[in-house]
Amino acid sequence: MTTGAAATKVNVARYVNSAITVLLMIVIGQLPPFGQVSEVGMRILGVFIGMLYGWITVDILWPSLLGIVGLGLSGFFTVNSAMAGAWGNPNLLMTFSSAIFAAVFDACKVSDLIAAWCLSRKFIKGRAWVLAGMLALANGLIGIFANGIAGIFLLWTVILKIAKYCGLPKGDRFISFLLSIVVFTGISAGCSVPFRGGAIIFLGFANSGEAGAIVTPSYASFLLYMVFIYAVSFFLLIICTKLFIKMDVSRITMPDEIISELKQNKINFEQKVGVVVTALFFIMLFLPGILPADAPGVSWLSSLGLIGVSFLLLVGLSILQKPDGTPFIIVAECHKNIPWPVLWLFGATFPLADAMKAPETGIMATVNAGLVPLVSDMSLFTFMALCTLVLGVVTQFTHNMVLGAMFLPVLCPLAAQLGGNATVMFFLGYIILNCAYVTPAASMQAGFVHGHPDIATRDAYIFGILLLVLTYLVLMVIGIPLGNMVFK
Repeated sequence: MTTGAAATKVNVARYVNSAITVLLMIVIGQLPPFGQVSEVGMRILGVFIGMLYGWITVDILWPSLLGIVGLGLSGFFTVNSAMAGAWGNPNLLMTFSSAIFAAVFDACKVSDLIAAWCLSRKFIKGRAWVLAGMLALANGLIGIFANGIAGIFLLWTVILKIAKYCGLPKGDRFISFLLSIVVFTGISAGCSVPFRGGAIIFLGFANSGEAGAIVTPSYASFLLYMVFIYAVSFFLLIICTKLFIKMDVSRITMPDEIISELKQNKINFEQKVGVVVTALFFIMLFLPGILPADAPGVSWLSSLGLIGVSFLLLVGLSILQKPDGTPFIIVAECHKNIPWPVLWLFGATFPLADAMKAPETGIMATVNAGLVPLVSDMSLFTFMALCTLVLGVVTQFTHNMVLGAMFLPVLCPLAAQLGGNATVMFFLGYIILNCAYVTPAASMQAGFVHGHPDIATRDAYIFGILLLVLTYLVLMVIGIPLGNMVFK
Protein backbone atom coordinates (compact mmCIF):
# COMPACT_ATOMS: atom_id res chain seq x y z
CA MET A 1 0.00 0.00 0.00
CA THR A 2 1.37 3.44 -0.93
CA THR A 3 1.61 5.82 2.01
CA GLY A 4 0.48 9.42 1.82
CA ALA A 5 4.05 10.60 2.37
CA ALA A 6 5.35 8.51 -0.52
CA ALA A 7 2.59 9.74 -2.79
CA THR A 8 3.34 13.35 -1.80
CA LYS A 9 7.03 12.84 -2.46
CA VAL A 10 6.36 11.49 -5.96
CA ASN A 11 4.03 14.40 -6.77
CA VAL A 12 6.49 16.98 -5.47
CA ALA A 13 9.31 15.52 -7.58
CA ARG A 14 7.13 15.71 -10.66
CA TYR A 15 6.17 19.32 -9.94
CA VAL A 16 9.80 20.27 -9.30
CA ASN A 17 11.04 18.66 -12.51
CA SER A 18 8.18 20.21 -14.46
CA ALA A 19 9.08 23.64 -13.08
CA ILE A 20 12.75 23.11 -13.97
CA THR A 21 11.71 22.14 -17.52
CA VAL A 22 9.81 25.40 -17.97
CA LEU A 23 12.49 27.52 -16.28
CA LEU A 24 15.25 26.09 -18.47
CA MET A 25 13.31 27.07 -21.58
CA ILE A 26 12.85 30.62 -20.29
CA VAL A 27 16.12 31.34 -18.43
CA ILE A 28 18.58 29.90 -20.97
CA GLY A 29 16.88 31.92 -23.69
CA GLN A 30 17.70 35.11 -21.76
CA LEU A 31 21.41 34.36 -21.23
CA PRO A 32 24.07 36.26 -23.21
CA PRO A 33 24.99 34.63 -26.55
CA PHE A 34 28.31 32.79 -26.85
CA GLY A 35 30.46 31.62 -29.73
CA GLN A 36 28.56 32.10 -32.97
CA VAL A 37 25.16 31.61 -31.30
CA SER A 38 22.76 34.53 -31.81
CA GLU A 39 20.07 35.81 -29.43
CA VAL A 40 17.48 33.79 -31.36
CA GLY A 41 19.82 30.80 -31.14
CA MET A 42 19.91 31.14 -27.34
CA ARG A 43 16.12 30.98 -27.21
CA ILE A 44 16.20 27.88 -29.41
CA LEU A 45 18.83 26.33 -27.12
CA GLY A 46 16.61 27.05 -24.13
CA VAL A 47 13.71 25.22 -25.75
CA PHE A 48 15.97 22.28 -26.65
CA ILE A 49 17.56 21.90 -23.20
CA GLY A 50 14.22 22.36 -21.47
CA MET A 51 12.56 19.70 -23.63
CA LEU A 52 15.49 17.36 -23.10
CA TYR A 53 15.27 17.72 -19.32
CA GLY A 54 11.53 17.18 -19.42
CA TRP A 55 11.82 14.11 -21.65
CA ILE A 56 14.30 12.51 -19.25
CA THR A 57 12.70 13.40 -15.91
CA VAL A 58 8.97 13.90 -16.43
CA ASP A 59 7.26 12.81 -19.62
CA ILE A 60 7.59 12.56 -23.39
CA LEU A 61 4.30 14.16 -24.42
CA TRP A 62 3.80 17.51 -22.73
CA PRO A 63 7.41 18.77 -22.94
CA SER A 64 7.16 18.17 -26.70
CA LEU A 65 3.94 20.20 -26.88
CA LEU A 66 5.46 22.96 -24.77
CA GLY A 67 8.57 22.87 -26.95
CA ILE A 68 6.56 23.52 -30.10
CA VAL A 69 4.95 26.54 -28.39
CA GLY A 70 8.39 27.69 -27.21
CA LEU A 71 9.75 27.47 -30.74
CA GLY A 72 6.79 29.54 -31.91
CA LEU A 73 7.71 32.25 -29.39
CA SER A 74 11.45 32.20 -30.15
CA GLY A 75 11.33 34.67 -33.01
CA PHE A 76 12.46 32.03 -35.50
CA PHE A 77 8.98 30.50 -36.00
CA THR A 78 5.42 31.38 -35.27
CA VAL A 79 3.46 28.73 -33.37
CA ASN A 80 1.61 27.88 -36.59
CA SER A 81 4.79 27.50 -38.65
CA ALA A 82 6.40 25.37 -35.89
CA MET A 83 3.34 23.13 -35.92
CA ALA A 84 3.46 22.97 -39.71
CA GLY A 85 7.14 22.01 -39.51
CA ALA A 86 6.19 19.15 -37.20
CA TRP A 87 3.13 17.69 -38.88
CA GLY A 88 4.05 18.67 -42.41
CA ASN A 89 7.20 16.57 -42.29
CA PRO A 90 6.91 13.44 -44.49
CA ASN A 91 8.80 11.30 -41.96
CA LEU A 92 6.22 12.05 -39.29
CA LEU A 93 3.40 11.30 -41.70
CA MET A 94 5.00 7.99 -42.64
CA THR A 95 5.29 7.06 -38.98
CA PHE A 96 1.65 8.01 -38.50
CA SER A 97 0.45 5.86 -41.41
CA SER A 98 2.61 2.88 -40.44
CA ALA A 99 1.24 3.01 -36.87
CA ILE A 100 -2.32 2.87 -38.22
CA PHE A 101 -1.46 -0.01 -40.52
CA ALA A 102 0.21 -1.93 -37.67
CA ALA A 103 -3.25 -2.52 -36.22
CA VAL A 104 -4.04 -4.68 -39.25
CA PHE A 105 -1.16 -7.04 -38.43
CA ASP A 106 -2.44 -7.38 -34.86
CA ALA A 107 -5.99 -8.06 -36.01
CA CYS A 108 -4.93 -10.76 -38.48
CA LYS A 109 -2.93 -12.81 -35.92
CA VAL A 110 -0.19 -13.53 -38.45
CA SER A 111 2.16 -13.89 -35.47
CA ASP A 112 0.31 -17.03 -34.34
CA LEU A 113 0.99 -18.69 -37.69
CA ILE A 114 4.70 -17.91 -37.63
CA ALA A 115 5.12 -19.12 -34.04
CA ALA A 116 3.20 -22.34 -34.70
CA TRP A 117 5.29 -23.18 -37.76
CA CYS A 118 8.64 -22.53 -36.07
CA LEU A 119 7.87 -24.36 -32.84
CA SER A 120 6.16 -27.43 -34.30
CA ARG A 121 9.29 -28.66 -36.12
CA LYS A 122 10.23 -32.18 -35.01
CA PHE A 123 13.97 -31.50 -34.80
CA ILE A 124 13.41 -29.17 -31.80
CA LYS A 125 12.33 -31.94 -29.42
CA GLY A 126 15.03 -32.73 -26.87
CA ARG A 127 17.41 -30.03 -28.18
CA ALA A 128 17.38 -27.13 -25.77
CA TRP A 129 19.70 -24.81 -27.69
CA VAL A 130 17.96 -25.52 -31.00
CA LEU A 131 14.73 -24.61 -29.21
CA ALA A 132 16.33 -21.31 -28.14
CA GLY A 133 17.34 -20.63 -31.73
CA MET A 134 13.87 -21.39 -33.07
CA LEU A 135 12.23 -19.16 -30.47
CA ALA A 136 14.59 -16.38 -31.51
CA LEU A 137 13.82 -17.03 -35.18
CA ALA A 138 10.08 -17.18 -34.50
CA ASN A 139 9.89 -13.75 -32.91
CA GLY A 140 12.38 -12.39 -35.41
CA LEU A 141 10.01 -13.34 -38.21
CA ILE A 142 7.03 -12.07 -36.24
CA GLY A 143 8.84 -8.78 -35.67
CA ILE A 144 9.50 -8.35 -39.38
CA PHE A 145 6.19 -9.53 -40.81
CA ALA A 146 3.76 -8.77 -37.99
CA ASN A 147 4.27 -7.30 -34.52
CA GLY A 148 7.20 -8.26 -32.32
CA ILE A 149 5.49 -7.11 -29.12
CA ALA A 150 2.52 -9.36 -29.85
CA GLY A 151 5.02 -12.15 -30.50
CA ILE A 152 6.66 -11.57 -27.12
CA PHE A 153 3.46 -12.25 -25.20
CA LEU A 154 2.54 -15.18 -27.45
CA LEU A 155 5.93 -16.89 -27.06
CA TRP A 156 6.17 -16.10 -23.36
CA THR A 157 3.04 -18.21 -22.91
CA VAL A 158 4.66 -21.09 -24.80
CA ILE A 159 7.90 -20.81 -22.80
CA LEU A 160 6.12 -20.82 -19.45
CA LYS A 161 4.14 -23.90 -20.55
CA ILE A 162 7.45 -25.62 -21.35
CA ALA A 163 8.76 -24.70 -17.90
CA LYS A 164 5.64 -26.13 -16.28
CA TYR A 165 5.73 -29.38 -18.29
CA CYS A 166 9.44 -29.84 -17.49
CA GLY A 167 8.93 -29.12 -13.78
CA LEU A 168 11.34 -26.19 -13.76
CA PRO A 169 11.28 -23.76 -10.82
CA LYS A 170 10.50 -20.07 -11.17
CA GLY A 171 13.67 -18.14 -12.02
CA ASP A 172 15.36 -21.06 -13.81
CA ARG A 173 18.24 -19.48 -15.71
CA PHE A 174 17.56 -21.14 -19.06
CA ILE A 175 13.89 -20.16 -18.92
CA SER A 176 15.04 -16.63 -18.07
CA PHE A 177 17.23 -16.74 -21.17
CA LEU A 178 14.37 -17.94 -23.38
CA LEU A 179 12.02 -15.26 -22.05
CA SER A 180 14.72 -12.63 -22.64
CA ILE A 181 15.79 -13.65 -26.13
CA VAL A 182 12.29 -13.45 -27.58
CA VAL A 183 12.20 -9.83 -26.37
CA PHE A 184 15.61 -9.10 -27.90
CA THR A 185 14.78 -10.60 -31.28
CA GLY A 186 11.22 -9.33 -31.57
CA ILE A 187 12.15 -5.71 -30.88
CA SER A 188 15.32 -5.86 -32.99
CA ALA A 189 13.48 -7.35 -35.95
CA GLY A 190 10.90 -4.58 -35.79
CA CYS A 191 13.73 -2.02 -35.84
CA SER A 192 15.11 -3.73 -38.96
CA VAL A 193 12.08 -2.89 -41.10
CA PRO A 194 12.77 0.47 -42.78
CA PHE A 195 9.13 1.48 -43.06
CA ARG A 196 8.28 0.88 -39.40
CA GLY A 197 8.05 3.78 -36.97
CA GLY A 198 11.40 3.25 -35.24
CA ALA A 199 13.46 3.25 -38.42
CA ILE A 200 11.60 6.23 -39.85
CA ILE A 201 12.06 8.22 -36.65
CA PHE A 202 15.80 7.56 -36.32
CA LEU A 203 16.42 8.21 -40.03
CA GLY A 204 14.53 11.45 -39.54
CA PHE A 205 16.83 12.38 -36.65
CA ALA A 206 19.93 11.68 -38.76
CA ASN A 207 18.61 13.59 -41.75
CA SER A 208 17.81 16.60 -39.58
CA GLY A 209 21.52 17.39 -39.45
CA GLU A 210 23.50 19.01 -42.21
CA ALA A 211 21.93 18.65 -45.66
CA GLY A 212 23.20 15.69 -47.61
CA ALA A 213 24.86 14.02 -44.62
CA ILE A 214 22.91 10.79 -44.98
CA VAL A 215 22.51 8.74 -48.12
CA THR A 216 19.12 7.20 -47.34
CA PRO A 217 19.39 3.47 -48.12
CA SER A 218 16.85 1.55 -50.15
CA TYR A 219 14.31 -0.46 -48.20
CA ALA A 220 15.90 -3.73 -49.33
CA SER A 221 19.48 -2.79 -48.39
CA PHE A 222 18.32 -1.38 -45.04
CA LEU A 223 16.46 -4.59 -44.13
CA LEU A 224 19.18 -6.97 -45.32
CA TYR A 225 21.97 -5.11 -43.53
CA MET A 226 20.05 -4.91 -40.25
CA VAL A 227 18.91 -8.54 -40.37
CA PHE A 228 22.43 -9.77 -41.08
CA ILE A 229 23.99 -7.78 -38.21
CA TYR A 230 21.31 -8.88 -35.76
CA ALA A 231 21.43 -12.51 -36.96
CA VAL A 232 25.18 -12.66 -36.27
CA SER A 233 24.74 -10.96 -32.88
CA PHE A 234 21.99 -13.33 -31.72
CA PHE A 235 23.82 -16.41 -33.01
CA LEU A 236 26.85 -15.34 -30.96
CA LEU A 237 24.59 -14.62 -27.99
CA ILE A 238 23.28 -18.19 -28.01
CA ILE A 239 26.75 -19.67 -28.51
CA CYS A 240 28.36 -17.57 -25.75
CA THR A 241 25.50 -18.22 -23.35
CA LYS A 242 25.87 -21.96 -23.97
CA LEU A 243 29.66 -21.92 -23.53
CA PHE A 244 30.21 -19.43 -20.73
CA ILE A 245 27.06 -19.22 -18.60
CA LYS A 246 26.35 -22.25 -16.45
CA MET A 247 22.90 -23.69 -17.13
CA ASP A 248 21.26 -27.06 -16.66
CA VAL A 249 19.31 -27.81 -19.84
CA SER A 250 18.97 -31.56 -19.33
CA ARG A 251 15.27 -31.31 -18.50
CA ILE A 252 14.40 -28.92 -21.32
CA THR A 253 12.33 -30.38 -24.14
CA MET A 254 9.38 -29.28 -26.25
CA PRO A 255 6.49 -31.36 -24.85
CA ASP A 256 4.41 -33.38 -27.29
CA GLU A 257 1.28 -31.68 -25.94
CA ILE A 258 2.49 -28.23 -27.05
CA ILE A 259 3.65 -29.49 -30.46
CA SER A 260 0.29 -31.18 -30.99
CA GLU A 261 -1.57 -28.06 -29.89
CA LEU A 262 0.42 -25.89 -32.30
CA LYS A 263 -0.15 -28.26 -35.20
CA GLN A 264 -3.89 -28.33 -34.59
CA ASN A 265 -4.24 -24.59 -35.03
CA LYS A 266 -5.90 -24.12 -38.42
CA ILE A 267 -5.46 -20.99 -40.48
CA ASN A 268 -8.63 -18.89 -40.44
CA PHE A 269 -10.03 -16.30 -42.84
CA GLU A 270 -8.44 -13.34 -41.06
CA GLN A 271 -5.03 -15.01 -41.07
CA LYS A 272 -5.29 -15.85 -44.77
CA VAL A 273 -6.09 -12.23 -45.54
CA GLY A 274 -3.27 -11.15 -43.21
CA VAL A 275 -0.72 -13.27 -45.07
CA VAL A 276 -1.82 -11.87 -48.44
CA VAL A 277 -1.88 -8.26 -47.22
CA THR A 278 1.50 -8.62 -45.51
CA ALA A 279 3.01 -10.01 -48.72
CA LEU A 280 1.46 -7.22 -50.80
CA PHE A 281 2.69 -4.60 -48.34
CA PHE A 282 6.30 -5.77 -48.53
CA ILE A 283 6.25 -6.39 -52.28
CA MET A 284 4.81 -2.97 -53.12
CA LEU A 285 7.40 -1.22 -50.94
CA PHE A 286 10.43 -3.27 -51.97
CA LEU A 287 9.89 -3.45 -55.74
CA PRO A 288 10.92 0.16 -56.52
CA GLY A 289 14.29 -0.49 -54.91
CA ILE A 290 14.82 -3.79 -56.75
CA LEU A 291 13.45 -3.34 -60.29
CA PRO A 292 14.82 -0.91 -62.88
CA ALA A 293 13.30 2.56 -62.68
CA ASP A 294 11.77 2.23 -66.16
CA ALA A 295 10.05 -1.12 -65.43
CA PRO A 296 6.23 -1.05 -65.75
CA GLY A 297 4.53 0.16 -62.57
CA VAL A 298 7.73 1.09 -60.72
CA SER A 299 7.20 4.82 -61.12
CA TRP A 300 3.65 4.46 -59.81
CA LEU A 301 4.79 2.47 -56.76
CA SER A 302 7.56 4.98 -56.07
CA SER A 303 5.01 7.78 -56.15
CA LEU A 304 2.79 5.93 -53.69
CA GLY A 305 5.52 5.39 -51.14
CA LEU A 306 4.79 4.11 -47.65
CA ILE A 307 1.86 6.44 -47.06
CA GLY A 308 0.13 5.65 -50.34
CA VAL A 309 0.62 1.88 -50.07
CA SER A 310 -0.64 1.84 -46.45
CA PHE A 311 -3.72 3.89 -47.26
CA LEU A 312 -4.61 1.89 -50.39
CA LEU A 313 -4.44 -1.38 -48.48
CA LEU A 314 -6.43 0.10 -45.60
CA VAL A 315 -9.14 1.20 -48.04
CA GLY A 316 -9.23 -2.29 -49.57
CA LEU A 317 -9.53 -3.94 -46.17
CA SER A 318 -12.27 -1.50 -45.17
CA ILE A 319 -14.28 -2.57 -48.22
CA LEU A 320 -13.60 -6.29 -47.66
CA GLN A 321 -16.09 -8.09 -45.44
CA LYS A 322 -15.69 -11.03 -43.06
CA PRO A 323 -17.84 -14.13 -43.51
CA ASP A 324 -20.33 -12.67 -41.00
CA GLY A 325 -20.79 -9.56 -43.15
CA THR A 326 -18.90 -7.12 -40.91
CA PRO A 327 -16.05 -4.98 -42.32
CA PHE A 328 -12.66 -6.66 -42.13
CA ILE A 329 -11.27 -3.58 -40.39
CA ILE A 330 -12.70 -0.34 -39.05
CA VAL A 331 -10.11 2.35 -39.78
CA ALA A 332 -11.16 4.47 -36.81
CA GLU A 333 -10.26 1.59 -34.48
CA CYS A 334 -6.83 1.30 -36.10
CA HIS A 335 -6.01 4.75 -34.71
CA LYS A 336 -5.87 3.19 -31.24
CA ASN A 337 -2.40 1.85 -32.11
CA ILE A 338 -0.88 5.28 -32.67
CA PRO A 339 1.89 6.03 -30.11
CA TRP A 340 1.00 9.69 -29.61
CA PRO A 341 3.81 10.57 -27.15
CA VAL A 342 6.42 9.26 -29.59
CA LEU A 343 4.83 11.11 -32.50
CA TRP A 344 4.78 14.40 -30.60
CA LEU A 345 8.42 13.93 -29.55
CA PHE A 346 9.29 13.20 -33.15
CA GLY A 347 7.25 16.17 -34.35
CA ALA A 348 8.92 18.57 -31.93
CA THR A 349 12.39 17.58 -33.11
CA PHE A 350 11.79 18.54 -36.76
CA PRO A 351 11.22 22.29 -36.40
CA LEU A 352 13.82 22.25 -33.61
CA ALA A 353 16.39 20.70 -35.97
CA ASP A 354 15.54 23.21 -38.69
CA ALA A 355 16.18 26.04 -36.24
CA MET A 356 19.37 24.58 -34.78
CA LYS A 357 21.03 24.10 -38.17
CA ALA A 358 19.91 27.48 -39.56
CA PRO A 359 22.84 29.89 -40.13
CA GLU A 360 21.03 32.74 -38.35
CA THR A 361 20.97 30.83 -35.03
CA GLY A 362 24.67 29.92 -35.16
CA ILE A 363 24.16 26.77 -33.06
CA MET A 364 25.55 24.11 -35.39
CA ALA A 365 28.41 26.37 -36.40
CA THR A 366 29.37 26.68 -32.72
CA VAL A 367 28.99 22.93 -32.12
CA ASN A 368 31.17 22.10 -35.10
CA ALA A 369 33.77 24.66 -34.07
CA GLY A 370 34.00 22.96 -30.68
CA LEU A 371 33.83 19.32 -31.76
CA VAL A 372 35.89 19.24 -34.93
CA PRO A 373 39.19 20.10 -33.16
CA LEU A 374 38.49 17.33 -30.61
CA VAL A 375 38.02 14.65 -33.24
CA SER A 376 40.27 15.94 -36.00
CA ASP A 377 43.27 14.05 -34.64
CA MET A 378 41.31 10.82 -34.32
CA SER A 379 41.34 8.18 -36.99
CA LEU A 380 37.95 7.57 -38.57
CA PHE A 381 37.69 4.12 -36.97
CA THR A 382 38.57 5.49 -33.52
CA PHE A 383 35.91 8.18 -33.89
CA MET A 384 33.22 5.68 -34.93
CA ALA A 385 34.24 3.13 -32.31
CA LEU A 386 34.33 5.67 -29.49
CA CYS A 387 31.02 7.30 -30.44
CA THR A 388 29.29 3.92 -30.71
CA LEU A 389 30.69 2.81 -27.35
CA VAL A 390 29.61 6.01 -25.59
CA LEU A 391 26.10 5.83 -27.07
CA GLY A 392 25.83 2.16 -26.09
CA VAL A 393 26.74 2.89 -22.48
CA VAL A 394 24.74 6.11 -22.05
CA THR A 395 21.58 4.62 -23.59
CA GLN A 396 21.43 2.17 -20.68
CA PHE A 397 20.53 5.12 -18.43
CA THR A 398 18.77 7.55 -20.77
CA HIS A 399 15.96 6.92 -23.25
CA ASN A 400 17.40 5.81 -26.59
CA MET A 401 15.08 8.00 -28.64
CA VAL A 402 16.19 11.12 -26.78
CA LEU A 403 19.84 10.24 -27.45
CA GLY A 404 19.05 9.65 -31.11
CA ALA A 405 17.44 13.06 -31.39
CA MET A 406 20.45 14.67 -29.70
CA PHE A 407 23.44 12.97 -31.28
CA LEU A 408 22.61 11.45 -34.67
CA PRO A 409 22.24 14.87 -36.38
CA VAL A 410 25.71 15.80 -35.06
CA LEU A 411 27.71 12.56 -35.32
CA CYS A 412 26.70 11.62 -38.87
CA PRO A 413 27.94 14.87 -40.46
CA LEU A 414 31.12 14.71 -38.36
CA ALA A 415 31.83 11.22 -39.69
CA ALA A 416 31.46 12.60 -43.21
CA GLN A 417 33.82 15.49 -42.41
CA LEU A 418 36.44 12.95 -41.29
CA GLY A 419 36.17 11.22 -44.66
CA GLY A 420 33.84 8.46 -43.50
CA ASN A 421 30.45 7.17 -44.52
CA ALA A 422 27.73 9.07 -42.65
CA THR A 423 25.18 6.37 -43.43
CA VAL A 424 27.37 3.76 -41.74
CA MET A 425 27.67 6.06 -38.71
CA PHE A 426 23.88 6.23 -38.64
CA PHE A 427 23.55 2.44 -38.55
CA LEU A 428 26.17 2.13 -35.80
CA GLY A 429 24.24 4.62 -33.69
CA TYR A 430 20.82 3.24 -34.56
CA ILE A 431 21.69 -0.37 -33.75
CA ILE A 432 23.58 0.31 -30.52
CA LEU A 433 20.87 2.71 -29.28
CA ASN A 434 18.31 -0.05 -29.76
CA CYS A 435 20.47 -2.42 -27.72
CA ALA A 436 19.19 -0.79 -24.53
CA TYR A 437 18.47 -3.70 -22.16
CA VAL A 438 21.02 -3.52 -19.34
CA THR A 439 19.03 -1.40 -16.87
CA PRO A 440 15.26 -1.11 -16.36
CA ALA A 441 15.41 2.60 -17.31
CA ALA A 442 17.18 1.99 -20.62
CA SER A 443 14.09 1.67 -22.81
CA MET A 444 10.56 0.34 -23.04
CA GLN A 445 11.89 -3.06 -24.17
CA ALA A 446 14.19 -3.25 -21.15
CA GLY A 447 11.09 -3.02 -19.01
CA PHE A 448 9.80 -6.25 -20.59
CA VAL A 449 12.92 -8.12 -19.44
CA HIS A 450 13.47 -6.55 -16.03
CA GLY A 451 9.77 -6.53 -15.19
CA HIS A 452 8.99 -10.18 -15.92
CA PRO A 453 8.52 -12.12 -12.66
CA ASP A 454 10.13 -15.28 -14.07
CA ILE A 455 13.35 -13.53 -15.15
CA ALA A 456 15.79 -13.25 -12.26
CA THR A 457 17.17 -9.72 -11.84
CA ARG A 458 20.72 -11.03 -11.97
CA ASP A 459 20.03 -12.79 -15.27
CA ALA A 460 18.35 -9.71 -16.77
CA TYR A 461 21.56 -7.75 -16.21
CA ILE A 462 23.81 -10.58 -17.43
CA PHE A 463 21.94 -11.13 -20.69
CA GLY A 464 21.58 -7.40 -21.31
CA ILE A 465 25.30 -6.76 -20.85
CA LEU A 466 26.26 -9.78 -22.97
CA LEU A 467 24.00 -8.65 -25.81
CA LEU A 468 25.41 -5.11 -25.67
CA VAL A 469 29.04 -6.29 -25.75
CA LEU A 470 28.47 -8.80 -28.57
CA THR A 471 26.49 -6.33 -30.68
CA TYR A 472 29.23 -3.71 -30.26
CA LEU A 473 31.92 -6.19 -31.34
CA VAL A 474 29.87 -7.31 -34.35
CA LEU A 475 29.41 -3.68 -35.41
CA MET A 476 33.13 -2.97 -35.15
CA VAL A 477 34.32 -6.15 -36.90
CA ILE A 478 31.56 -6.67 -39.46
CA GLY A 479 29.21 -3.70 -39.40
CA ILE A 480 31.65 -1.00 -40.51
CA PRO A 481 33.28 -2.80 -43.47
CA LEU A 482 29.98 -4.30 -44.60
CA GLY A 483 28.27 -0.92 -44.37
CA ASN A 484 31.01 0.73 -46.44
CA MET A 485 30.42 -1.87 -49.16
CA VAL A 486 26.62 -1.67 -49.12
CA PHE A 487 25.98 2.05 -48.57
CA LYS A 488 28.10 3.94 -51.08
